Amino acid sequence: MPPLCRSATAAEMPALCAMLDREFISDRGRTISLSRRFPSTLGIGNVDNILLALVAGETAAALLSRPFSWQFQGKRYKGAMIGAVCTGAAYRGQGLATLLLGYAASRFQEQGIEFAVLWSTQHGFYEKSGWICLDHGMFGDSGERNHVGSALAEVEVRPLSPAEDSRLDAISARYMPGKVARSLADWEQLPVPAERVDALLWKRDGKVAAYALAGRAGTTAFVYEMAGDEEGFSAIWRMLASSCARILVNDHPRHESCRWLSAHAGIAWENKRLAMWLPLSVELKAAPQTFADWYISYFDRI
Repeated sequence: MPPLCRSATAAEMPALCAMLDREFISDRGRTISLSRRFPSTLGIGNVDNILLALVAGETAAALLSRPFSWQFQGKRYKGAMIGAVCTGAAYRGQGLATLLLGYAASRFQEQGIEFAVLWSTQHGFYEKSGWICLDHGMFGDSGERNHVGSALAEVEVRPLSPAEDSRLDAISARYMPGKVARSLADWEQLPVPAERVDALLWKRDGKVAAYALAGRAGTTAFVYEMAGDEEGFSAIWRMLASSCARILVNDHPRHESCRWLSAHAGIAWENKRLAMWLPLSVELKAAPQTFADWYISYFDRI
């Protein structure tokens, strides 16, 4: 019997989440389940976008997908993210992941989705299925060091709160060339390997004028996004440096934050070629270089 590709059902979710946690969490020495880290993706409301390949009725491979709206320089696109592509050990080498990717692409086109994106170091594998590696993202590292500087009263630090911090969308829309339109559930993401995500808010005249989203794991901070009035970047950086032995940054050269960090924070940068894009609309198929300028915040990825 040939493999069958279809959406997961609500009844299958507990077993599927356990399978994914073994593959991407416990077997890699990590903690906190994927369902906690990606509540909007692994929630019941998204179950139709969680895709399975079944062999003789058994789940042999799976991938997570999530439709989203991408805004870039005033234009809106319909996109889909893919993550946690996984094939069971007993079924590897049978082309099931490739089959599932093709099934996903067909579904996306039926839904009017204009492009798909995933993040991987296995470029060759995905290129065989039509994906394109175009990524100018940068990974920055402050290096190990003693805590330096002092905390500043004008920067408020608190755990990310979806209801409150969704208001930061107005700042990112003004200062960043592209952004994912986030729902309240999307603000609850907890990227691997962070144990929590903080909002660092710099205020001027009582209003937030710049912010950063930063994950924390022990004394290491992961800056996923920093946007707003550049005047606030110094205060936000000093706040991070006052409590962290190491700061890692995901950014893009187009962003003001990347330029400021390069000039003032002593960050060592390296190219991070992870984004793989699949053009699905006529427009993007004709101009795949469009993706070279797009950058999706690490906080939004699955």
